[in-house]
Amino acid sequence: MAEEMFEGFVARERARLHGEREAVFTAQHELEGKLAEINRELAAIDAYEAAKARQAAHFPSPSARQAAAGAQREQARCASEAHPGK
Repeated sequence: MAEEMFEGFVARERARLHGEREAVFTAQHELEGKLAEINRELAAIDAYEAAKARQAAHFPSPSARQAAAGAQREQARCASEAHPGK
């Protein structure tokens, strides 16, 4: 009699633990999905920033172009002052 009660207890405990285990696996799967989504969003932000940096390197801003043109004008003026008549 006591052995049958113990066997019933073990069976119930096994079923409970399997249920808990399944719930943990389900939660783990959901969290892995959320983590993958966050990683994709971070990768997209990184790609955007990298593309923006490449674009800035290839296409200087208007103020940078104006500064470069001003520097070229200044070099030409200094060269003409250094060598008048040429």
